[in-house]
Amino acid sequence: MEGMFVKAYRFKIMANKISKYKKIELNAWKVYKKYGGLKQFLFCKSNNLYCDILLVEFYKSCGDFERIKRIVDNDEKIKQLWLDFKKIVRGRITQEDYLC
Repeated sequence: MEGMFVKAYRFKIMANKISKYKKIELNAWKVYKKYGGLKQFLFCKSNNLYCDILLVEFYKSCGDFERIKRIVDNDEKIKQLWLDFKKIVRGRITQEDYLC
């Protein structure tokens, strides 16, 4: 039996863009949740210039995450939110997967 799947993302946002990022993320999570995303936590650590973001998402299983991702990747709203996100993210985005 597959255990719960956790996806973690780390990246930086300019400190003056954090409100815009939170709006983008809220709208994106609504789409993921619609298709089965369970829970999401957002952690921010900021200085005057950047916010370091740790975004943690929970899914029923790795297979369920992959199913949701295939659906969401074709969603027009997500495509636009991704373009908006790319305008404000700085540096690279790292991802880590965990099984519970």
